[in-house]
Amino acid sequence: MISYILLGSFAFLLYVFIKKYTNEKSRIVAKIPGPKGIPIFGNALQVYLQHIHNDLLRWAEEYGPIFKLNFAGELVVVLNSFDAIYDALVTKSADFAGRPNDTFRIKRLFEDDDVIFQDYTDKVRYMKKLMLQGLKMFGEERSNLIKITQSEINLCIDKFAAKGDKPFNYDDAVDMMILKSLAEVIGGMQFTDEHPYMKLGAEMTESGVKVLSAGNGLELDMFPWLRFFGNQNYKLMMESYRLRDTIITGMRQDCETSLESNNSIMGVFIKAQRDPLSSHQISDSNITKASDIQAKLQKEVDQVVGKDRDPSIDDKENMPYLQATLIEVLRYLTPGPISIPHKTLVDTSIEGYAIPKGIQVWTNLFAMQHDPVLFPDPWQFKPERWLEDDGNLVSLEKRNKAFLFGAGRRICVGEQFARTRLFLFCAKLMQKFTICPPDGSQIPSPDSRGFPLGLVLHPVPFQIKAISRR
Repeated sequence: MISYILLGSFAFLLYVFIKKYTNEKSRIVAKIPGPKGIPIFGNALQVYLQHIHNDLLRWAEEYGPIFKLNFAGELVVVLNSFDAIYDALVTKSADFAGRPNDTFRIKRLFEDDDVIFQDYTDKVRYMKKLMLQGLKMFGEERSNLIKITQSEINLCIDKFAAKGDKPFNYDDAVDMMILKSLAEVIGGMQFTDEHPYMKLGAEMTESGVKVLSAGNGLELDMFPWLRFFGNQNYKLMMESYRLRDTIITGMRQDCETSLESNNSIMGVFIKAQRDPLSSHQISDSNITKASDIQAKLQKEVDQVVGKDRDPSIDDKENMPYLQATLIEVLRYLTPGPISIPHKTLVDTSIEGYAIPKGIQVWTNLFAMQHDPVLFPDPWQFKPERWLEDDGNLVSLEKRNKAFLFGAGRRICVGEQFARTRLFLFCAKLMQKFTICPPDGSQIPSPDSRGFPLGLVLHPVPFQIKAISRR
C-alpha cells in the first residue's frame, strides 16, 4: 500500500514539475497542430522509436507542414515540407542553429568539444574551419585527398574481386574503407585493416552508436541516476570513453594530428556511420534490384572512363546518369530520416506559428523527400527524375531541394568529401562488377518504411555477388 502511495506521489510531483516547466512554452506553441498526448508522458508512448520515421510520416500527412509533439515535457516542433524546412535551415538559419545538447548522453559523450551536437558559436565555427582544413577539399591538398580516397576504394574493390563468385556481405569492407579514410585524414598516416587503431575505432563506434541510436539510452536522459544501478547503456558509454582515450593517446604519440580535444575523434568516427556509403545504402538500393539501371550505369562508365583506368573526379560532369542515380538513392532511402535535431536560439516563427527560444526542432526529411507534390510517385526509384529531357542533370537549384546533406549554417562539413567518395566508389564498382543476389535468393525490398532506425536507417542485411565484368 505504501509503495503505491509513494509511486502516486512521485507521479504527481513529476506532473506538477513538467507542467510548471513547460507551461509558458506550451502556451506559445499551443496553436501548432499535433497529436493529443496523455498526461505526464505526452506523446512519448505513442511512438515506436525504432520506426519513429513512419509515425512522423503519418502525422505529417495528417497535420501538414508543421506539428508539435510532447515527450514527457520536452516540446518538439516537427517540420515536414520543403518550404518549412528551407525557412528554418536557410532563411532563418541563425534562429535555428542551436542543438539540444543538454541531454545526459550528449553531455557525457561529447561535453563541449564537438561540432555536430553543439550550438553554432564562434568556437564551433572555428572547429568547422579546422575540419575543412583537415578534409583538404580545397587548394593544393584536394588532389592528395582524392588520391587517398581512390587508393582506399581500390583496396576495397580488390576485396570484392577476391571473393570470386562467392556471396558476401559487402558493408564490412565498405565500413573499413570509411574508417581508414577518416583515420588517414585525422592522423596523417595510412593504416592497414589489421592496425590496432582500426579495430579500436570500430569498437568505439559500435558502442557509441548503440548508445545514441533510436530506442537506446533514452532512460539515461530522463533519469541520469540510473547509471549508478548497472545501466547497460551507461556501460557502453564508458567503454566508448575508454576506447577513445586509447586511440587519442596513441595517435598523439604516433601521428601528426591537429586534434584539439578527445571528443573530436568520437564525433568524427560516429559521423562515419551517417556516411552515404555505410549501412548497405548502395547494395540495398534499386541499383542492385533493377538490372536495367545497372546496365545503364555500366554503359555510361564504359563510354566515359573505359575499362583500363580508374574513374576520376573530372569524369563526374560527363556522367549525369550516375549522378542522378546517386541522388535518387539518397532521396529514396533517406538514411537520416530526421536529421540531427536543431534548437531555436531566439524567439522565432515558421509557417506563421510562433516558436519560442529553446525549443527542439526536427526536420522530417523522411516526409519531405517522399512528398508526392515535390517528387511524384515518391516510392518509385526513378533516377530519371533528376535528368532533363536531353539527358543532362536538372539545375542545381532543383537538386538542392532534396536536402541530401542539410543546408544553411549546419550543413554537413564533410559534404564534398562524402560526395567525392560516393561518386568514385560507385563508378569503380560499376566499372569492375555486375552486382547480383546469390543464386536462388532475392534482394530484400529497398522500401525504407520497413527499416529500423538506429543512428541511420538500417536495411535488412543480405549478401551479394560481385561478378567480374572482365
